[in-house]
Amino acid sequence: MLVDLDHQFTSIIAKLKSRLHMLIESQKLTLQSITSCTEQIFNIEVKRSSLNGIFTSITPYYDFLNCTLIKKLVQRLIPKDDKLCDELRQYVESVEKLSSSSQLKHLRSPIPPSPLFTRTNEQIVIKFHKRWEMITMSRFDDALKHYFEECHADCYKKFDSTISITLSIAKSQASHFAKAVEDKKEALARIGILEVSIGKKEIYIRREKDDNFNASLCQSVKAGDSFEVSMLLQLGADSK
Repeated sequence: MLVDLDHQFTSIIAKLKSRLHMLIESQKLTLQSITSCTEQIFNIEVKRSSLNGIFTSITPYYDFLNCTLIKKLVQRLIPKDDKLCDELRQYVESVEKLSSSSQLKHLRSPIPPSPLFTRTNEQIVIKFHKRWEMITMSRFDDALKHYFEECHADCYKKFDSTISITLSIAKSQASHFAKAVEDKKEALARIGILEVSIGKKEIYIRREKDDNFNASLCQSVKAGDSFEVSMLLQLGADSK
């Protein structure tokens, strides 16, 4: 499934480049307008020399499971009646279906990921208790949004061979992310987050052998955090 999606997305990117080239040739778009639009959407400075240069600049910010920004680019630059728009829409639906049905342990892609380090972003690695293998990707996204406002839908996510995820966010947001982790350490510990690395900074939260999710559930119930309670129930906590 992952390999098929990767092939489909590679084809979509190739078609997008071709469409943009034709729009430039027909003088419906200019290289400068494409560059400006891309810079606004991706919040980076891209190479202006060529269309290939633009795509080289944005490569670290998307892949076949992280296509939100590419979707925005297509919506801004490609005519709505173009078949590519419909193809991308169907592709996004397939990714969303995968996100809502597949557990994290099934999303460890054998496909080499795009590099996450650039001059304008920061790499964050979050390590989880082994029980998180059973959580779906869409539910994981819900957790990110609940605890970290910086991790919006456009945040680049890569699932690793261990129970961890690598994120890429703007460097300007990294300090806010670190503060959020420090402020919410108790809550993060309750739901089984073990460690968060932000660049070279490591924040230890909970030990893997600490397996008492039942106690965490009781604490979350007392705190009145319904989201946390629902997460812990999915992680196998028992209030009895």
